Amino acid sequence: MIRAELRLPRLGDRQDCEPALLAQLRSNLSPLWRDAQLEVPTFPFSAPLRTALENAVSSGQIVRGLEGAERMLDLEARGLELADAKSSVARGTRISRLIVMTSDGSERFYRNVEALLLRHGPRLLALRLEIDTYQLGACLFGEAEVARLALLVRREAVVAALLALLPEPAPA
Repeated sequence: MIRAELRLPRLGDRQDCEPALLAQLRSNLSPLWRDAQLEVPTFPFSAPLRTALENAVSSGQIVRGLEGAERMLDLEARGLELADAKSSVARGTRISRLIVMTSDGSERFYRNVEALLLRHGPRLLALRLEIDTYQLGACLFGEAEVARLALLVRREAVVAALLALLPEPAPA
């Protein structure tokens, strides 16, 4: 199940979209693997999402692969622990990082993603895209590249990707 306390990043001037975005995320859930503890939203790969991901790559706001994502998240968690130890102010628990992954991974891959999600809790959300490793790799890193997972590491990139999941308004 997706966490009940899911708190999206601040959406800036699109804050009015939060209820629709939460509904969209919760209406497209599927288990990560057969015996999964968590469900993740699954979406088709759309043109707006492609644009958001391409922009994240071009601005250096993306980390490639499960191992790279794990390293980055662990380093950030350590920094947050140190900051929390020095401060008496409670830190918020909004989503600040987003995993996008393909739908053609192995059970072992999805178990590892689930462990990452459980370890990094409320600041991390994952989306499974109805796309394969070759398509995601070509979109993000070039025609002959493969990618099964990418981590968006800046709030701006996370917000853009999440907003790209909303259905486009019908023309007036």
